[in-house]
Amino acid sequence: MTYFRHNTPTPFLPYDFYNLYATFRRETQHGLSSTDILIENLKEQGIHYRIQPVGNRTEHLFIALPRSIQLALENQEVLMFDSTYKTNRFGLPLLHAIGK
Repeated sequence: MTYFRHNTPTPFLPYDFYNLYATFRRETQHGLSSTDILIENLKEQGIHYRIQPVGNRTEHLFIALPRSIQLALENQEVLMFDSTYKTNRFGLPLLHAIGK
């Protein structure tokens, strides 16, 4: 199946789709990076976060929901972590935890 542009018989090429998607992202993100959009969303929703940038990239990002903080303060003897996100893909541990 061939897709055509408006009023022209020229078919779309793969980079045309890439350019359309890139334009859409620029317009919807208002020039912000994905990390900046995430941080703005966390601020709007009142979610606690800590970020440690290194140069122009994010080295560490900690996110805790208000209810999770409340539960951690009420139940300090038990902590559960979900540390499985893409650990196999990059071959790196997601979480280091130290406790007494």
